[in-house]
Amino acid sequence: EEIYFNGVLLSANAAWREAATHTVELQPGNNVLAVKAEDWGGIASLIAQLTLGDGRTLTSDASWRVSTSLAPGWNTVDFDDAQWAQATVHGTYGDAPWYKNVAGFAANSTAKWIWSTDRFGDNTVYFRLNISHE
Repeated sequence: EEIYFNGVLLSANAAWREAATHTVELQPGNNVLAVKAEDWGGIASLIAQLTLGDGRTLTSDASWRVSTSLAPGWNTVDFDDAQWAQATVHGTYGDAPWYKNVAGFAANSTAKWIWSTDRFGDNTVYFRLNISHE
């Protein structure tokens, strides 16, 4: 996967069984976490948990936006994702088939496994989470 914050690449990693940890500073107004996720066969889903400096915890759920098409600027704050679908929830952390097999992920997380509606056939998906900050 590739993880972006406000258009800046934070990491690119193919090890789905290891949680990635990043520290970023929220900017006043709108911020965006964007993820390009790829599946190499079988079924796919993304799981995420964010801890914000103001004490909020955000997790992957149906409020994330998802697309199976690459669009210019998809990972930037100014990109309009209004036409993107809401992510489809495919279970909660701990559910089969992935269970809790992500090292470094909070064991008690309520995060949802998310993907497009077709977690078998859609092998590359793009996610966006808009985060507002005062």
